Amino acid sequence: MKGHSVEDADLAGQIAEMDSFVPQMHNPDSVESLRLTLSWWLIAVGRMWGKLLDQRLQSSFQTQPRWRALAWARMKPGITQQEMARRMQVSGPTLARILDGLEKKGLIVRRTDPRDRRLKEVYLDEKAHDLVAEISLKVASVRDEVLGDISEEELRAFLSTLSKIRKGLVAATK
Repeated sequence: MKGHSVEDADLAGQIAEMDSFVPQMHNPDSVESLRLTLSWWLIAVGRMWGKLLDQRLQSSFQTQPRWRALAWARMKPGITQQEMARRMQVSGPTLARILDGLEKKGLIVRRTDPRDRRLKEVYLDEKAHDLVAEISLKVASVRDEVLGDISEEELRAFLSTLSKIRKGLVAATK
């Protein structure tokens, strides 16, 4: 992993040992064993991807929650705090703390929604645009590294599978 930090090397070791995070299948021909293994892999891979992003964003003094809040403010200028919390899957108070820090750094601005004074809209501050562009490049670089060897066909098939998993999660919560 040339050009990356010692932390990246440590994470690479953890990723190489990922099999230790995932239970071994008792019967590889069993659908139940395949389902068990897939569920563990999804959780482990998501966590490892998150750790890698955290490490790469460290030099920008950003954490994933802060970056995600900035990304939502960029993608949906005027998004309400309530909607952002829902999309980020965090509580309102947790998001408020994240936004408080970003506001203190002058990266976001919160305004009262003119239609409903109880709601706060979130916008990027002018000085955040360069930082968000820099972070976006780092995130894209990680995505390219991680997904670089996967074909378009494989990506489409996997996204289709993830869509079915999402539908199962939605059904399970009803």
